Amino acid sequence: VMFKEHMTKLTELYPSDKRVHDQWANYYYVLDEYDKAVESYKKVLSLDKEHAPVYNNLGYIYIAQKKYDEAEKVFKKQIELIPNRANPYDSYAELLLTIGKYDESIEQYQKAYDTENSFSMALSGIGNNYILKGDFEKAREYYQKRFDKGTHISAQLTALYDIANSYIYEGNISKAIESFEVYGNIDKDGNRVANTAYSYIYRGMVHIEAGDKAQGLANFQKALKISQEADLPKSIKDNLIIYSKSHECFGLILSDYLAEAKVKIGELQELTKDRNSITDEKRFNWLNGVLEWKSQNYNDALDLLYTAFPEGILNKYYVAKCYKALGEKEKADIKIDELKNWKEIGLH
Repeated sequence: VMFKEHMTKLTELYPSDKRVHDQWANYYYVLDEYDKAVESYKKVLSLDKEHAPVYNNLGYIYIAQKKYDEAEKVFKKQIELIPNRANPYDSYAELLLTIGKYDESIEQYQKAYDTENSFSMALSGIGNNYILKGDFEKAREYYQKRFDKGTHISAQLTALYDIANSYIYEGNISKAIESFEVYGNIDKDGNRVANTAYSYIYRGMVHIEAGDKAQGLANFQKALKISQEADLPKSIKDNLIIYSKSHECFGLILSDYLAEAKVKIGELQELTKDRNSITDEKRFNWLNGVLEWKSQNYNDALDLLYTAFPEGILNKYYVAKCYKALGEKEKADIKIDELKNWKEIGLH
């Protein structure tokens, strides 16, 4: 509310300042209010048609809206404006991956990397294409290249995460867990404690996916314990605790400890009440939505899930299960088709 009040005042004072309209657009983008975001971004372009970052953000909105031709136009415009930067090629490559043009996507990711060799995320993009082409060994080759060339721990951790996911897609659960164990043992820049906590969370998700809910929950609770005992800066520690506790709630729900899950979700809400975070609010709606699904309150679950992360794959999965339980086959099939055509690579 305060943000909107301040932005309204700024708009009145500086109606022709592109930065004001850019802030409005970014605000609506985060809220998934895409039409309003597009309107604000177009206002920015009416003030400065060569403001390249706007074309990038518009492209991702158009992808979310499945307006792929529009996305291609704005991504190509961004390349035209800043051809010596890697990100425009990377963004266009992501669109091509989304629409299944894997070989063309690989070419654009390679252009991104060739343009800026420090842009190692393009190597992960190439690997993701090979995952979708079913060539897991080739995918790991590129993920390993990103690990080897990574000059910062975040790039190396992402590469290990990608390698672990490649084993999940290949159906090799033991190798996926082994890779996440390596992830937890990376000790650089004093981040080992946090990495270990995330490692347990990721292993927990793998166990959940493999049907071992008890082990999944146990891993989530190990991550929470590590987070609570960690000697880390307060903001990092708080985020780690919240992330771990969210997964503990999820594990409790799937393990049929519904009363305990409800209590834990309440504790999580109390813990984050002063953050005024849109993401936190969506997280609570999602957890409560899954809880209502597990409690067989399917309409209540749908109301909550649609105010959580509607474009997220796990959200779509539980929405589909709700519609199926309600006997609404047509709506369930739409969500199932969206799941089948999901192109984002990750531990969902």
